[in-house]
Amino acid sequence: MLKKIILSTCLLTSMFNGFSQVEPQAKTINHTINSKIFGKERKIDVYLPEQYVADSTGKMIVAYVFDGQFPPYFNMTTAMNDYYTLSGTTTLPMIIVGIHTEERWTEFTPEIMKNDTLYEPTNQLMKHLEQEVFPFIEKKYRTEKFRLGIGHSLGGTFVLYSVFKENPLFHGIIAASPNMVMSGDEDLVKLGKNFLQKHPENNTFVHVESGTEGNMEQGFTQSIQHFDSIVKHNNFAKFDWSYTKIEKGNHMTTFVPCLSNGLIALNTKWNVSEEERNKIKIADSNALEKQLTSCFQNLENFAKIPLKLTVKNVRLLNKNFVDAGDYETAYKLSKFAYQLCDTDNSLEDKTATKNELKDIIAWHHFMSLTLKAKKESALKNYQVAKQLYDQAFKLGVLRGTFMQRIECLDAFAMCNDKEGAFEQLRLLAEYFQLRGSASFVNIPNLVTLHKDKRWKKYIKIIDTNNPK
Repeated sequence: MLKKIILSTCLLTSMFNGFSQVEPQAKTINHTINSKIFGKERKIDVYLPEQYVADSTGKMIVAYVFDGQFPPYFNMTTAMNDYYTLSGTTTLPMIIVGIHTEERWTEFTPEIMKNDTLYEPTNQLMKHLEQEVFPFIEKKYRTEKFRLGIGHSLGGTFVLYSVFKENPLFHGIIAASPNMVMSGDEDLVKLGKNFLQKHPENNTFVHVESGTEGNMEQGFTQSIQHFDSIVKHNNFAKFDWSYTKIEKGNHMTTFVPCLSNGLIALNTKWNVSEEERNKIKIADSNALEKQLTSCFQNLENFAKIPLKLTVKNVRLLNKNFVDAGDYETAYKLSKFAYQLCDTDNSLEDKTATKNELKDIIAWHHFMSLTLKAKKESALKNYQVAKQLYDQAFKLGVLRGTFMQRIECLDAFAMCNDKEGAFEQLRLLAEYFQLRGSASFVNIPNLVTLHKDKRWKKYIKIIDTNNPK
């Protein structure tokens, strides 16, 4: 998807040393910051995924994990993000920073708020992050603007608390079992409600989950559900809030599912939404540019990364439709990208890009026509299917088209177009290595072709896997 493509600029690559291939290795670096805010040294751990190591120019978003002094939090976050990105489940690899905390209660927890003012120790941690940690990370590493905060229990309280300020520390947070009760009077619920009423423009991504087991967790869940109902009732349209109650989950088991679901949900937000894809799909040539511009603007507002209407970005977006098998829309977008070449000043070689796009346009058009033809053939509309196949084959696309040439035989035979059918069989025999004809040789509708001497000739070549 687009986040998969535009926003995840760090690709899995290989680095070569002489004649041997050396795979890039992820690494964790430990740093000590001499904090003026705290008047002492503070520790952070920085995890660089192998995608970052492999790409010397690409930038990544940064996830800040609290309670970094407890290794399982940090290790689970790095391992889960690696698992999802390397397995293709998500496509948003991150730099992950573990924030060590010495006094959890005083650093993470706001006391009773008066006039919405911040409790000083918590404010101290915020200042430490804003003035010391963030500048350090953003100077030393290649980072995107978007920051993600991840916390469990009091760490979840802190990242959630940090959202309710005019300039939030994070653009997105994942909070497992945060305590919104605090002094017993749901202080954080009240603060959140008051803040959002005053700042309806807040569009922070917030993913929260909590459990149902244990008295403490039940109390936390009750207050979170209260806040959830406030958000829904007041229709804070821009506030990107999602909450899930984990049945049978206790306070110590909520972190893993919350982290997992939160990472997937964030990855989804970095994609083009289904609604926007549908708008692009139905847009005519006059409305397409406007719709694409709107799509990129929405992504830019969320991801904090400039996304302009360029050939590169249109092509990357187009992969959404190719991956979904929607070649009709892909054909439309590839033609638009070709037209955009003349006005896109970011292109280094417009002629080369145009030549490449010509081949892509032909392929997308070919696939669009043959997919339609296959559907018509399945409905036994053989004449319509044959006409579509004829249009597709006239495009002159040959490489990688053996499946379409096998699938078309049914329609050609049923329309009694033996010459058309045997032309495709000739191409299958002479230009492709199919490793046998078993997938189509016994199709009943092809029986009419069997008496022609060309049938045995081409089937023999296909079966012996010996193309000329």
